[in-house]
Amino acid sequence: MLCQLLTRTNMLPPSKNVTIRMLLSLWIQVFLAGQQLSGHVTAFQSPSAWHQTSWATTTCSWTPPRPSSSTKLFRQKSKWDDLEDEHDEDEDPILAAPNMKCIPRNVQRQHFNFNAIYQIGGKELTWDVYVPEPDGSETFWFVGKVARTSDVSAEQAVARQWPLICEHAALLRPQELWPSRANLDAWIAPGDSEIEVAYNRPDVVFTKMSKDVDGASEIKHNLIGFQGERYEQGEGMGFRTYRTPDGKPAKPEIQTPEAPAMTNEEDDNEEEDAFSEKQFRAPTDEELKKLQDALKDKNMNIEELYEEQQKREGTLDQ
Repeated sequence: MLCQLLTRTNMLPPSKNVTIRMLLSLWIQVFLAGQQLSGHVTAFQSPSAWHQTSWATTTCSWTPPRPSSSTKLFRQKSKWDDLEDEHDEDEDPILAAPNMKCIPRNVQRQHFNFNAIYQIGGKELTWDVYVPEPDGSETFWFVGKVARTSDVSAEQAVARQWPLICEHAALLRPQELWPSRANLDAWIAPGDSEIEVAYNRPDVVFTKMSKDVDGASEIKHNLIGFQGERYEQGEGMGFRTYRTPDGKPAKPEIQTPEAPAMTNEEDDNEEEDAFSEKQFRAPTDEELKKLQDALKDKNMNIEELYEEQQKREGTLDQ
């Protein structure tokens, strides 16, 4: 058939002859390409045999490559797969209202509230916050300060901000407090009393707080504030103190190195003498070093503390 077409094209005018030959050449190329894609490329025999291959019966038989035996869809089990992640069971053990979760927005807002209240009311409207290590430990860590307006009690201010305080404490001391962050306790001391606490003053007694206080949940967040403690890079180990279960100093009071010896009146009884000998003494070199290390985070030293004490007692030389 193709030969007959080619013969007949020779009888046509030259212009039409060229056109028909180009069309035939294009048709042959398309036909051969289709045969290759269908997977049935036949050997060229003669043009008369081409009509035996029907386009309607041509099928595509493509077989996907088989995966290599070295290819593994799943990795082998590792010994590390058996490790338990405690966060999988309880992602957020500290229940909190949305505006008291320990997230940057709430932390920054309560810090701003604290500064505003402190500037107006002074330290009389603030309290220092300490969180003890769990299991009845005598170690109490200073974690920040709370402020409240005159219409809000200290107990309400702490209870309202309880989730923020406890999670901040756990993040501040992860090794000691994070595992028990859902069951931490909070104690307060008078505002800006770190110096007296560091010297184990017997008149500075901590008060234990509760997270369940009547009316605390109804207090607006702008009536209270919390300023969390921060550790700057290169600072010491943080400020901690040791307290008995009733909030009193667990160790004797420490005097400044140059403080005059404490004496009792001659008519004092023996009980007062024993109390004086037990509570007032000069610190040892080791205690002075520990005290200095504990106060590094406050940018203070022993001499500054002594001068501060003299100013309060009115004995500083002018």
